[in-house]
Amino acid sequence: MKQTDKLLKIIPKLDAVQFTGLARILKVKLVKEVNPEAENAKDKYEARDFLEVLAELLQKYEESPRARRREIL
Repeated sequence: MKQTDKLLKIIPKLDAVQFTGLARILKVKLVKEVNPEAENAKDKYEARDFLEVLAELLQKYEESPRARRREIL
């Protein structure tokens, strides 16, 4: 079984904090800036679509060195 397949089986079992940590480790942003001039953070940022985040997360995971991928698993 490929390491990416193993990660895909693990992701649904993660809680929100763990998933956020995984995204942070792989430097995947979970929010996007929609209005840079807004003063309120609620108006300034918007959550990214989960499928976009997941696709970028998998891409960054596959680009990581082998040792890093093992460490993440």
